[in-house]
Amino acid sequence: MTGFRALVMLIAIAALFLTFLPMLAITGLGDLDASNGYVPSPTPAATGSPAATASPPAGSQSVTITAKTTAFEKTSYTVPAGPVSITFDNEDKGVMHNVHLYDGADNTGKDEGSTTLKPGPNTQTLNVNLKPGSYYFECDAHPDQMHGTITAK
Repeated sequence: MTGFRALVMLIAIAALFLTFLPMLAITGLGDLDASNGYVPSPTPAATGSPAATASPPAGSQSVTITAKTTAFEKTSYTVPAGPVSITFDNEDKGVMHNVHLYDGADNTGKDEGSTTLKPGPNTQTLNVNLKPGSYYFECDAHPDQMHGTITAK
């Protein structure tokens, strides 16, 4: 009878192990990756940084900022104060770019919003409401070489 109980106990332990094995893999303790079908959930947007939005507000001004050859084609814009729809066009195939807007002369000012850092080619839109003043924008991946200003009047 004790041999029979040991066998039942062994089968129960094996069944529990097999039941929880997939959970171990999903929680990162296993070896799942894209090659065997695992697709990770997208990372949520950072808090405190307004994300790009899909449709521009009614009556907004439009500006297109283009990234090409790891540079912004134009680095200075003037717009009327109020709603502004910024279209970011990343023309650099396979190169990660975005546009990140700050209030003031550099990236230490208030974060006004950003598009998602993505490889090109891709186009995204950032809708903001600008008060009169100067705004600094940069690419988060290449801030030393890709930056500019928007003046709202």
